[in-house]
Amino acid sequence: MSGPSRHHDGNVPTSPQAHSKPIISRRRLWFWRMAFALGLPLLLLAALELTLRLFGIGFSGRFWVAGNEPGTVKTNYEFARHYTSRKNPPRPFFAQISIKKSPNTFRVFVLGESAAFGTPDPAFGPARHLQVMLEERYPSKRIEIINAAMMGIDSYVLRRIARECAQYDPDLFIIYTGNNELIGLHAPAAEESSLWSNRTLALVNDWGKATYVGQLVRRLVNQWNPPPVQDMAFLRRQRRPANDPRTLKVLENFRVNLDDVLSLGDFPKVLCTLAVNVRDFPPLGSLHRTGLKDEELQLWNEAYALGQAEEQARRYASAIVHYQTAAALDHHYAELHYRLGRCFQRLDNPQKAREHLLRAWELDALPFRADPRISGILRELASTHANKGVLFCDVEAAFARHPSAKMQLPGRELFYEHVHPTFGGTYWLARQLAEATEKACQKDLGTPAAEWLSQAECARHLAYTSLDEYNVAQAMSRLCANPPFLDQADHQWLVADMEREVAQLRQALTQEEVERVLATYYEAIRRRPDDWALRFNLGNAYLQLGKPMEAASTFAWLIKTYPTQYAFQLVYGKTLMALGRADEAQNHLAYARKLAPHDEEIRNTRF
Repeated sequence: MSGPSRHHDGNVPTSPQAHSKPIISRRRLWFWRMAFALGLPLLLLAALELTLRLFGIGFSGRFWVAGNEPGTVKTNYEFARHYTSRKNPPRPFFAQISIKKSPNTFRVFVLGESAAFGTPDPAFGPARHLQVMLEERYPSKRIEIINAAMMGIDSYVLRRIARECAQYDPDLFIIYTGNNELIGLHAPAAEESSLWSNRTLALVNDWGKATYVGQLVRRLVNQWNPPPVQDMAFLRRQRRPANDPRTLKVLENFRVNLDDVLSLGDFPKVLCTLAVNVRDFPPLGSLHRTGLKDEELQLWNEAYALGQAEEQARRYASAIVHYQTAAALDHHYAELHYRLGRCFQRLDNPQKAREHLLRAWELDALPFRADPRISGILRELASTHANKGVLFCDVEAAFARHPSAKMQLPGRELFYEHVHPTFGGTYWLARQLAEATEKACQKDLGTPAAEWLSQAECARHLAYTSLDEYNVAQAMSRLCANPPFLDQADHQWLVADMEREVAQLRQALTQEEVERVLATYYEAIRRRPDDWALRFNLGNAYLQLGKPMEAASTFAWLIKTYPTQYAFQLVYGKTLMALGRADEAQNHLAYARKLAPHDEEIRNTRF
C-alpha cells in the first residue's frame, strides 16, 4: 500500500480540517479600536446632553422659542449666552410673532448689531421708525417690522439668527451690519493664535458652545479661569494695525458669512452700507509704525506735543507745521491725522481736512467702526447678488448727503458717538430703509396712500418726548465715560459737554413740559393700543415722575398680555413694592426668577 502522495517540492498537503480559524485583519482591528475610542466618548456626551436637556440644566441656543400662545414664537432672552461670557449678556428686543403669517401681512426682519438694534433705547430705533412709516404709508397692509438685531454680535451670530428668521415666511430681510467685525467676538484677541481666524473652526466652536454640554463646560471653565475684564488695559492690548494678517482673514470671513445670509431663500433682501461718525469722533486707538527707532520716536513726541500746544492755543497754522513734522517721521498714528484734519477744518481747507479725517478713520487701531474695507465688501456682495433679489441701499452715501454733513462727512448732529445715531440720525437711516423697502417690495405693498412721515411725526407716533430725550442723553453720557472711549483725544471735554447737555435737558422738564410728555404718550397709545413698547415706556415715565399707581396700572396690561416676559414681571414687582404691596411684589419677583433663572441682576434683586 503506497504512502501519502507528495508534491514535487516535498511538502505534504494539509487537509481542510487542519486550517486554523481566520483571524481579524489588522486594518479591521484598528477600525474597531478607533470606533470604540471615538464612539464611546461621543455616546457618553450624547447621553449627558440628553440628560441636561431633560432636567433643564441649560438654555435653548435658538433665537426664537415658543411664545405665550400656541402657534407663536418669541425672542429668546437667553440667546446671547451661547456667545458671550458676560453675567448679564445683551437681550434681543422682545418680539412675538405667529409661526404662520396671517393673510395680508408684510413681514420684515431687521438684522444687524447695536446701530440697527437702536442703542441706547430700541423703542426709538430704526426698526420702530420703519414700522410707523410703513403703517401710515400703506394702511391697508398689516405691517410687521421685527427687530432681530442685537448688541455686540458679529456676522457669525447674525448668520445664525438669519437662518432662523428665514423659517418664518419673511417678505424681506434688511441687513445693516459690519461695525463689530474687526474687534468683535470672532476677531482673534492679541494674545490668541491666528488659528482662531479659521472660519470652520469658529463655526464648530460656536455649535459646541450652544449645546447644553458646551454650556456646562463653559460655566466650569469660567469658574476656574474667569474671562479677562474688558477694561481699558485689555482693550489697549487689542490694538492692531489695519494691515494685520489676522484682520484680513476676519474680513474674508465676514464676506463669506454675509454671502450665506444673502443666499437664504428666494425672498428679497436689502443690503446696506454703514454710516459712521468720521468728522467728530477721534480714533479710539493709535499705533506707531513698525520699526520706528527710539530717537525717531523722541523727535516725533516732541513735534506732536508742540502741535498740541499750538492747537490748544488756537494757532492752527503753526500746529499743522508741527504735526506735519511728526508725520514725516511716522504717518501711521491715527490721532495725528485726526488732529491735522481738525486744524485744516478750522483754517477752512475742506479738501485737506477731509483727507486727514478719512485717514484717521482708516488707521483707527481699535476699529469699533466699520472701516472702508467693510463698505467695499458690502458693495461687492450687493453687486454679486443683484440678480438674486438683493437691493443695495447706500446708507453711507445718504448720510454724506445730509444737510448737516460737512465735507460730505456726517458728525455729531447725526451721531451720539461713533456709530449710534441720534433720533434725527435714526430717522434719516429709517427713511433710507423705507425707500429701499418700497423699491424692493412694491408689488407686495401696493399703491402708497400717504407721504412718508416726517421726523416730528415719527416722534409723535413713537412718543419720543423731552423726557425720553433726557433719558437717552444720560444713558449715552454714561456709556461714553467708560471703555473703549477713555483714550480718545479730548475725552474729558467730550464727556463734560454731554453732561452739560443732560443738565440742560433736565432743567427743561418743567411741570408744564411733563404734562405735554404724558399727553404725547396718551395720543400714541390711542393710535397704537397694542404696542407694548409704548406702554412699557409710559410705565417707566410714571415711575420716574413719582406716579407708582399709574405705573402699576400700565404694567398690569403688560403682564396680562405677555405673562412669561420676565422683564415685565420684574418691573411690575418693583412698582407694587413702591405701593407697599410687599407680598404681591415678592410673588412677581419669584416668578421673574423662575422665568430667567440665569439672570444675575434678578438673582441679586431684593425688595
